[in-house]
Amino acid sequence: MNTPSTDIDIATVARLHARAPRSTYRLHLRGEPHETLWSSIDVLDYVAELGADAIYLSPILQAVPDSTHAYDVVDPTIVDAARGGEDAFIAFTDHARSLGLKVILDVVPNHMGVQQPRANPYWWSVLREGRDSAYAEFFDIDWDAGKLLLPVLSSDPAPDLDRVERDGDVLRVLGLDYPIADGTGDGTPREVLERQHYRLTAHDDRHAPTYRRFFNVTGLAAIRQENPDVFEWANRRYLDWVAEGRADGLRLDHIDGLAHPDRYLADLQQAHPGLWVVPEMVLERDEKMPLEFACAGTTGYDVMAYLDRLIVDPAGEQAFIDLDGSFGMPADAAELIDRARRECVAGPINADVERLARMATEIPDARAALDEILVGFRAYRTFLPDDGAELSAAVDRARAAAPQLTSAIDAVAARLADAADPLAIRFQQTSGSLMGIAVESWVFFRFGRLTSLAEIGGTPLWWSVSPDEAHAFFAEHDRERPLAMTTLATHDTKRGEDVRARLAVLSELADDWAADVRRWFTDQPPASYALGSLLLQALVGAWPVSDDDLDYYVTKAAREFGEQTSWSSPNVEFEATVRAWIEGFRSSATAHGREVAAWVERIQPDGWSNSLTIKALQLAGPGVPDVYRGSEGWNLDLVDPLNRKTVDYERLRDSLARSGEIVPIDETAGAKVKLVSAALRLRRERPEAFAGYRPVKAEGEAADHLIGFARDGVIAVGTRLPVGLQQRGGWGETTVTLDGQWRDTLTGVQHSGSVRLADLLVSYPVAVLVAD
Repeated sequence: MNTPSTDIDIATVARLHARAPRSTYRLHLRGEPHETLWSSIDVLDYVAELGADAIYLSPILQAVPDSTHAYDVVDPTIVDAARGGEDAFIAFTDHARSLGLKVILDVVPNHMGVQQPRANPYWWSVLREGRDSAYAEFFDIDWDAGKLLLPVLSSDPAPDLDRVERDGDVLRVLGLDYPIADGTGDGTPREVLERQHYRLTAHDDRHAPTYRRFFNVTGLAAIRQENPDVFEWANRRYLDWVAEGRADGLRLDHIDGLAHPDRYLADLQQAHPGLWVVPEMVLERDEKMPLEFACAGTTGYDVMAYLDRLIVDPAGEQAFIDLDGSFGMPADAAELIDRARRECVAGPINADVERLARMATEIPDARAALDEILVGFRAYRTFLPDDGAELSAAVDRARAAAPQLTSAIDAVAARLADAADPLAIRFQQTSGSLMGIAVESWVFFRFGRLTSLAEIGGTPLWWSVSPDEAHAFFAEHDRERPLAMTTLATHDTKRGEDVRARLAVLSELADDWAADVRRWFTDQPPASYALGSLLLQALVGAWPVSDDDLDYYVTKAAREFGEQTSWSSPNVEFEATVRAWIEGFRSSATAHGREVAAWVERIQPDGWSNSLTIKALQLAGPGVPDVYRGSEGWNLDLVDPLNRKTVDYERLRDSLARSGEIVPIDETAGAKVKLVSAALRLRRERPEAFAGYRPVKAEGEAADHLIGFARDGVIAVGTRLPVGLQQRGGWGETTVTLDGQWRDTLTGVQHSGSVRLADLLVSYPVAVLVAD
């Protein structure tokens, strides 16, 4: 396998259209005692009744014990026992088939779980046998660097090493077992440890690990899908399930880390031509997946970024910039991002950059040049030879930042531009870790302007999207990747889709919000303005947030913020102080708490309007829409793992049972369930209606507040910037012209010709019309 990437032929495209789901519903299986394949069988009837065409499962292969996500696979050959095992998967897929539901599986091609070494038999073999292991080349290990460095000890490792114990044929350190190689077992436990193929070192050792990992997660060791034996071993179960009719498509986790993502995709298509495959890729603004990639498209972060910004008022940006400035924050996050990148290159990914530098020893100052190019890099990765524009731009930025290194930068850049050069291949694998750590994990928690914009696939530097920009994006999406997945929430999003929709309302009330924040933060100063703004917006967006959820969010936000506490060096006293501070804005016993509650009451209805608008556009727009478990109701989750809790399906079933009525827009979320079900059922019953794309424009004084489009047999319209619409007195005589007869799937009302928006949108801020 590992054939060169090629364009998909016409026959394969036809098969792709035939096999693609019309929509998907994501289930997250946390394993016993929570969600399993067995317990989720009961959910399938509800999902089918909701209208979804496919069930999309989180990873199901054997994972690290007690894993709540299973992206830490330890054995790709068996179904995870904690999620039900083989029998449960067969029963689950049999029932899905009986309901007409397709099954989409989540594949983890980049890495495996190694945080509990004994749980992973392949990693255990590598630790015990070193380069002689049959699996030594399965993992992406820098064997030329010497012993395999495992950064698993405390910052001061000496006390940990003094407590090493031996138990038969294993060494035990900090509660974890490590193997003893044959012939190395004589002497004290410490002496035995020194003879192994691996060396345990401090968790913050800048020279470790000597294996590629997922971002900076030591417990996730990368594997080498470019090796045909690895491809066969890691993907065989998925491919067999497709052949057996138990799986209809694959979602691929983090293919940015692979040496050759294009070849991996081509290998999957070679095994099953026309297979619906959607890789997770984080694309920057105006960045596109190469059309040569043999897949349907991405998992939809790009669509989410546009929809989030479509409901943000461009006029509100300056008030937020001024608010930041009054507390010493920069006008934009560019400097903050560059500083975070430089910190990341010198810290969490230093070992990866050292490995790059060892591949370019013929170039003086290669390490310094690599540092500057990485700091200047603005995307997850390049996909050479298809795209080198970002690399060229990064090289230009590096020269400008460090002119004294121009010669070294040019020499390194020449090698990085050669797609066949091992240095270029590994650089492309490394840059994604930099982006994921420095921007997503750090800057997104350090730049609290309008936090709904600090989301995967977006950037806080990008404020809003105009209707014309959105239409151009969706029209291109329909032309180039009409079967890509679209989404508004995932297991990785920092905030639920309805948290972001509510926060977007603040952009329409920017002056009022800024005035209150200035007063509040003067009366009750936060430890840091940026952290305080982040937490305050989380509180407003997710209100009413539980004690446990707020406690966890404060802890995670403060540690990711990283100034006075961190995951590696937690300062629980500081965290308690921050928790007490935000409680002052939550408690009804305080004046500030009552004011915040009043703000939530003020923006909540317009947040609901925003939610229904972007949901209608996602569900009816180009692509294959995914509904993340429970987000057919109000999705007020915060960061993972808070967005993976058990869903109240009884409540959702009750809402679905009332979806034939004109239900109110209120806390019950019945209106959102109604919208989601209507759109999903329509996609399932009339898929031919969801082709093509053209903007729908209104006429009249409030025309700018309508956003909508027409497909071949469906029209979706929604309300944009609802606060401004109310301030101008509503829709007035603004109209939209409908050619032919159309029925609103939400109200059942027929419409044709010139229709007043005040009549079309009298019950809901959105309409999904189907041609009659």
